[in-house]
Amino acid sequence: MRAIAHSVVSFLLSFSLSLPPAAEPPLDLSSLDLSAFSNLDPSIQAVNIHILAGTPPNPLNGNFDDEKCSPAQVTAIRNGIVDARNMATGAIALLKPKDMNKSNGFFWIFGGSTVDPAIITKHFSFVLRLGTADEITSTKKYENSKTDLIFTCIPPTAPKATSAYANTQNIGRQKSVLNLIRLSPTGLANTESYTIAAARVKTSGQIQDGFPVKQVGTLSVPAPPLAFTIVHEVQHADPLMDNPATDHLVDEKGGTGARAYGFQQIMHELSKDQKARNPQNYAFFGLLAASNPELFVPNCYIGDAPLSLAPLLIAGRLRMQTSLGPDTCHTTVPGACAACKKIIKGIPGDVKLPNFDPDST
Repeated sequence: MRAIAHSVVSFLLSFSLSLPPAAEPPLDLSSLDLSAFSNLDPSIQAVNIHILAGTPPNPLNGNFDDEKCSPAQVTAIRNGIVDARNMATGAIALLKPKDMNKSNGFFWIFGGSTVDPAIITKHFSFVLRLGTADEITSTKKYENSKTDLIFTCIPPTAPKATSAYANTQNIGRQKSVLNLIRLSPTGLANTESYTIAAARVKTSGQIQDGFPVKQVGTLSVPAPPLAFTIVHEVQHADPLMDNPATDHLVDEKGGTGARAYGFQQIMHELSKDQKARNPQNYAFFGLLAASNPELFVPNCYIGDAPLSLAPLLIAGRLRMQTSLGPDTCHTTVPGACAACKKIIKGIPGDVKLPNFDPDST
């Protein structure tokens, strides 16, 4: 992993550049008030959003102005921003009900009832600060401007172009003079709405069905919806945060030493504190909020945490998770108790996304 990270850093420097069939009754979530927040203001913070547009030079010049987006990519990014805002709004709505952190789903994604949903909500609110993007043809005038954030498209001919899904740069971190969200060919491979991905996950019950395999050059890769990637990258993007010194998140490493990008990784290899700090946990929660909100129904848990006699790998240490109390599923939502009991050992399915974003600053 260190060698891979070194190669990607070298690249960056060189660029200085409906529900599945089940016996339980259908869930009625109307009592949870999951309506979207109509009063969320996308202009909470004055950040100008741009897309670097045009045709990449041939040959490449070796700087960030090489990373121009085609008209189709510009459209995809604009749609992706709107989609990411919708994903964040749905996640915030699901986080709103009292005691939703006392749910098996919240335990697996964010660590359980001792984690304050308000902290999670805050990080999703940063996504809502992505406004309408204009097109620019050069990054030069935005150097050292902390209120400008630029989306770019790494050309497929660039060295290491497919070594990561995306990369975020921030002014003042690793000597960067630009705020960038850089999307690679793999990061742009799936432009469908996250709602389509969520519908497939809902039908199959398997998270991997939200990530269709796409051919990118010579590689076949699971491709997340662009909204998923943007939600992740926003957690690295300083201009969108209240206080970058405390709000900026980095990709956490699991017990194996690899950064936690895969679905089973983010559930089983991170400690409670790491889960609330790992950008990929936010992206997966946003998708699950749309596909399986029943997993996050308030007061649907067992004991102080979900139970499992199977060992869990938490931050590299094997431990047994045993019974901490009686069945405390007190929700009145029909079918929710059965749904949360099904994930006592974890949410099913897996998708591995190695090197999703190894060198964001």
